[in-house]
Amino acid sequence: YSCDASAIVNETNVDLCYLEVTYPLKKDYAFCPHVSHVARIGQTLSICCPVSSYPPPRTVTWTKNGTQLQQGSETKLTIILDKDDKFGNYTCSASDDNPSTEPIEEVITVMKKISELPVTSTNETDTKAAKVEWTPHTQAEYYLVNITGPEDVVFDDLVYVGKETSLEIHYNTLVTKKAENKPERIEVCPVVSAFRNGTVIARTTITCLTVRSHQMTLKADIACFLLVFIGYLVW
Repeated sequence: YSCDASAIVNETNVDLCYLEVTYPLKKDYAFCPHVSHVARIGQTLSICCPVSSYPPPRTVTWTKNGTQLQQGSETKLTIILDKDDKFGNYTCSASDDNPSTEPIEEVITVMKKISELPVTSTNETDTKAAKVEWTPHTQAEYYLVNITGPEDVVFDDLVYVGKETSLEIHYNTLVTKKAENKPERIEVCPVVSAFRNGTVIARTTITCLTVRSHQMTLKADIACFLLVFIGYLVW
């Protein structure tokens, strides 16, 4: 703010005076409304520290997991999200010239957006092998498949790693915690992830499928044969 001042006399001298209005350091979400961001791998993102004051903050320090990334008067931080470890929580700490003012901290969260990997097809459920196929991802270097299911079944953390876009999960490859109590039907829920440079770029959770034992499949085949045979005799 500025103003002109002069004495009420027959003088022509005019003095220019200045009035400076200050306010202390505070959190200001109007200035920087987003403390949570969702971005894709490979994207460049600018995040800001939601603080303001006049004069502007003297020092703004950016850290992640205790490691200092940037320090200065800049309230913005630019991140190149080229790796998984670039996602997470970023902390900014701002301070001003007033020694009695406590620094203000805020945590900015950057979450990774993973695209959906389309499923081409799945075979019919309740068979001795669950087969799933998924659409190739143009940027994928390889695929990883995990399966989950009932608590009494011991699932491997990893059942497939490779470039193929289909997989069969057989009943006889599934292990239960008590081998003598292995159920004749087991529900499996595959999760397919596409990777590039060691980072997940797409993922899909496939509808759970039921696989059954060879004995049960044989019983079903025999039952079907008997029904056909009886129908033939009746005819």
